[in-house]
Amino acid sequence: MKKCSGCGITLPLTEFHRDLARRDQRQRTCKACARKALVERRAKMDPATRLTYDRRANLSRSIRKVGMTEAAYSMMLKSQGGRCAVSGCAMANGTTRLRIDHDHETGKVRGLICNSHNLGLGKIGDTLAAAVALVKYLKNSCK
Repeated sequence: MKKCSGCGITLPLTEFHRDLARRDQRQRTCKACARKALVERRAKMDPATRLTYDRRANLSRSIRKVGMTEAAYSMMLKSQGGRCAVSGCAMANGTTRLRIDHDHETGKVRGLICNSHNLGLGKIGDTLAAAVALVKYLKNSCK
């Protein structure tokens, strides 16, 4: 049990986010107070700062979700020249970001691709057979 420094209520440790730098390895405020503080902080941000903040948070979440590190993401981005691995299209002034394409069965990261190609892969079910059938269809329809 631990007393929250925000609301003053004594709660189980599971109600506090982890903080390995602290002796008890838990933050000082409970999850509810931490969330409230985040909402208040975001409300005070100007829209441009909030958008940048949200994009950075979403990218970090995506990187963690597939088991990559930010350094590995940066290295992959640099090796691709900041371009989509499928088409080589460039991203416009950081207004959009490349998505992390990964095999949903193995979890292995395949590359960084633009949103259009990521959606396309998702629509055809991420299968080579569907991609080959699509190419075949396009070849036949262009005759």
